[in-house]
Amino acid sequence: MEQKIYRRSHSVNSVTTFRRSVSTFKVFLKTRNLTLSTALQQDPYKLLDGYAAWMDEMNFRSSTQNTKLYYATRLLTHNGVKIDKDKLRDAVPTPKKQIFTDEALTPESARTILLETRQPDLRLLLFLEKDTLARPEELISLKLGNINLTNDPAYLKIPEYAAKNNIEREVFFTQETKERLVAYLQKEHITKPSEYIFLKKGLLLDPIADEKNFQKAVSLKFNNMHDKWHRNRINIPAIRNIIQLMERRGHKNAYTIHIYSFKKFGFTKIADTISELAAHAIAGHQQYLITYYKKSRDERAADFRKVAPKLQLFTTPTDVEKQQKIIENEIKTLPPEALAQVLEFVKTAKRADKR
Repeated sequence: MEQKIYRRSHSVNSVTTFRRSVSTFKVFLKTRNLTLSTALQQDPYKLLDGYAAWMDEMNFRSSTQNTKLYYATRLLTHNGVKIDKDKLRDAVPTPKKQIFTDEALTPESARTILLETRQPDLRLLLFLEKDTLARPEELISLKLGNINLTNDPAYLKIPEYAAKNNIEREVFFTQETKERLVAYLQKEHITKPSEYIFLKKGLLLDPIADEKNFQKAVSLKFNNMHDKWHRNRINIPAIRNIIQLMERRGHKNAYTIHIYSFKKFGFTKIADTISELAAHAIAGHQQYLITYYKKSRDERAADFRKVAPKLQLFTTPTDVEKQQKIIENEIKTLPPEALAQVLEFVKTAKRADKR
């Protein structure tokens, strides 16, 4: 059955979720003095309703309950039990979906977290997440060859094998993130296009030919990043003051700020400045991505330039940029006659500059 799940998803995480779900189902069966073989002889609707009730009593989150119930149903049908989906829906009610009401990450909090995060790989991951809206696993999958630092603005290409929806896309990032990326590459001596940025130095796994082991390496690195994030939350006072425990149902604790908050921060800035469609597309949401990416790279770069100043957390405008902004604002208020005079002055200045 695991082979069928992998064949459908090509995701090691899906197989891992299936295994954990089967393990939970067997724990439930044990409480009923049942084995899997004896469970196959039971009324499947009563059995699964009992399972759903048990998970609810055990305080599993609603999303976890639905996932585990789905795989338990698949396990039974795989072993010859016939289950009608409509009848199952009526016979086995599950809790309504819980809305995850975390807090919006403010620029001040984001700056504090980035300044206090001492691990270079985690800090770079957060910077890239903020600008590109990419999932951490997508970023961890990148090689140096996936990044273009010569373009203005710089961008990275998330390859098909790394994208959750199997659609390749390009995403831009800010100058401040570029500077941190370059410093990180220099420190880690990453110089070859075939070298991975975040994965273990010297790793030669082919993401396509050795797909399963590659995905396991990515998952292992993400778990390592997540562990670092939680250690910082616990051990660094400035970060501990920002991140608060939420009161909600579920086995696992949930916090107001989490490792995905930087992605949400960037999403809001892009949605407010360009459009929600663009933000969804840049984040890799399929139904939006296909439409937005009909724009040329130059057109998308122009869009990104509009939002880049709002994504930057540390780089402040230079004196020249400030002066340009003042002049632009003054020009906007001029009458047509004065604008014509300014235009003539600019043309004269350009001709003088060429001599």
